[in-house]
Parts: sequence; C-alpha cells; structure tokens
Amino acid sequence: MAAVAGMAASLLLGGAVRAEPASVVVELGPLLGARRFSFTDPSAASLRDYEATGAFGVALRAEAYPLALAPNLRLGVGFGYHTTTGLYSDTDRGRSIPSIWTRLEAAVALRLALGDATVALGLGVQREHFDFADGDTTLPAARYFGLRAGLALRVPLGPVALLASGAALPVTRLGGVSERWAKARAFGFEGTFGVAVPLTPTLELRALLGHTRYGSRYEGPSSAVGGDASGATDALSRLQVTLVFSY
Repeated sequence: MAAVAGMAASLLLGGAVRAEPASVVVELGPLLGARRFSFTDPSAASLRDYEATGAFGVALRAEAYPLALAPNLRLGVGFGYHTTTGLYSDTDRGRSIPSIWTRLEAAVALRLALGDATVALGLGVQREHFDFADGDTTLPAARYFGLRAGLALRVPLGPVALLASGAALPVTRLGGVSERWAKARAFGFEGTFGVAVPLTPTLELRALLGHTRYGSRYEGPSSAVGGDASGATDALSRLQVTLVFSY
C-alpha cells in the first residue's frame, strides 16, 4: 500500500517526468481512423465522394537521438508506420471489398531542449496510401509520396506533458484516382495534438489526435472512366492511444 501511495504522490508531483529528454523512444498502440474524400466541381456521375469511419489499426513510432551537437541540441532519426485491418468499402455495384490505409515516414531531426520542454525539427519523406482490393475504379484510391518538413513540441504541464506537432507535405509522386487525369499535383498539411501521462520514469501513456489534409489539382483531359473535376480534397483523421517506452 505504501508503494502504491508513493507512486501516486510521485505522479501528482510530476516526479515521473524525466529530468532530461530520452535518447531513444519507442511508441506502440491502437489507432482509430476516418477518411473523407471529395471531388471539386465534378461533372461526371462516375466521380463520387467517399467516407470511411471506424478504421481500426495499429501505430508504431521509434526515435533515436544518439549524437549531441551541443549541451541542449541532439541530432537523431525518426521512423513511423501505421496500418489498418478489417476495413471494408461498398462499391457502386453493392459489393463490399477490403480496403487498407497505410502510412510510412522517416526523417532526420534536430531536437533542442529548453528547460523541461523540447522542440524538434524534422526533414524526411512520407508515403500514405489508401487502397481498395480488386483495383476497383469507382472508389477513390489515393497514393501520396513526398517530402515531410515538421515541427514537434513537448511542454510539461504539472504531472503531464502537452504534445503538438505540424508538418508540410509537398507531394512529389501522386497515384490512385489522380492517375485518371493527364496532369495532377497535390500538397498536404498535418497537425497533431495530444497529452502524455508519465507512469514511470521510462514509461508513459499518450493520447494523440491527428489530422492530415491533402489538396489535389487536376489539369488536362481525364480518362474515359474518370470524368472531369478540377481537383479533390482528401482528409484523413486518426486517434491513437499508445504506450511509450524511453531511455
């Protein structure tokens, strides 16, 4: 009983928060996602909006900062991945087909410690796919690949820490529904907010709410099955609850 009371008091007083940022962080947990895809000014009945909610999956993230450039500045690398399972989408013919949403990112980052708070600047690449089985053309599959330039903040607040991050996502290669047009380009933005609750000096629980939005522009003639549209908006949201180990 005394040990439990001591741990509770430590958490309430912020004693489980690390005195300095961790060099290695590994994060794993479930996610719940949603997607809303809509065309801009469509002129063909074959172009229809799409919405998916309750996409269940798993998210993994790892970071390592092995190189100290200055007392409060470290150079590191980061890797993130998520995938969904058990997601189905209905086609125009009334069929329900498997669908999958995957995301992969990798970056080099500089992390600056400002007292108990940290700021991380990252530059890397990101690939995000939303695909459907059987190559169905009535549903808007999407494949985005490009650069990722991001900023992440961690600010301790009493016994917890507030988390916030944002990124610009210039798309260099675009696929899926955009292949119906002779020319297509896209650009994305992302924002994530959350809270971290330390459980021990090396273990914490995080809840994160993220939103990614890609805006696409189409030029030139479309394929016969595509119809005409001037562009599209693809909004992807996710809620993650993860367990994080750091040292």
